Order: sequence, then structure tokens, then C-alpha cells
Amino acid sequence: MVIEAHRNNRPTQTVNGAIFSISNQELQHNLYGADSTYAITWGKEAILTSVSSYTIESQQDSMLVLFTTLQEYPFRLSLKKIDFIQTEE
Repeated sequence: MVIEAHRNNRPTQTVNGAIFSISNQELQHNLYGADSTYAITWGKEAILTSVSSYTIESQQDSMLVLFTTLQEYPFRLSLKKIDFIQTEE
């Protein structure tokens, strides 16, 4: 989950709460208001999709910081790993 974001080096809350799911083959996110899934290629310090790239700035325990360009603006996204708990209804 995006817990902090910077657009043009300024804090922004426009993408806070966005969900990312990253596996060896796919990246899923809801940055654009709807769920999107992309096949990925792993670079040396990046996650590459057919439409964008995400440079891995840092990775520690349950935190991942990515740098990307969204709608022609540079974004730095701080993601925190969360565990989804399914509830029975």
C-alpha cells in the first residue's frame, strides 16, 4: 500500500492508499482508479512493464520505495507491505 508519495519532490496525497501487488511475473495496482495488471520484467534495480518503469530506490523489511513517472510527473512512492485478512460473512 502506498503510505507516502511525492510528486515533483513535493508531498502529495493523490495516490496514498493505492494498492500494489508484485509477483515474479506481474504487477497489479489501482493507481488510476481501477485495477490494472501488467506483465513485468525485472531489471537490475527496476520493475519494467510495457507502459512504465519503476526504479527501486530502496527496499527494507516491509518497505519498498519506488520512483516512476505518472502523467508526465516524477513520483516517489513509499509502499508498506500489508497482509490482507479475509473475513467470513
